[in-house]
Amino acid sequence: MKHPEEDYINWDPFEGDMDVDIRCRKVKLVRVRKQHQCYLSINEKTPPHNIEPGQLARYETAFVDGSHWGSYYCCIPCMDAWFDELNRDLYDDDIEDELAGEPEPEPPYRCDRTPDMFGGAA
Repeated sequence: MKHPEEDYINWDPFEGDMDVDIRCRKVKLVRVRKQHQCYLSINEKTPPHNIEPGQLARYETAFVDGSHWGSYYCCIPCMDAWFDELNRDLYDDDIEDELAGEPEPEPPYRCDRTPDMFGGAA
């Protein structure tokens, strides 16, 4: 594991989804005893794959919308990739914020008086 155990447990892939009522949520890291599909393999960056017996995974169960129990498994390598991408995005945002706070350098201006300035006086 590349990150502290708390990061894997506290991470919420549904963060920001306010339309769902989740109750009785339980999250733990488990060593799987049989093959399970990785939940994070549903996007285009990670092809569908299975978590093999003996591998460590994040397992979450919850009562969803007051109607059914839901559960899923996420493999640790996929979560590491997710965290790395989040950290990279945060780093990029920090650099953009730092650059946005700096004033633009002004080009050197030289203002010479000409006869037509200020009513013709040079």
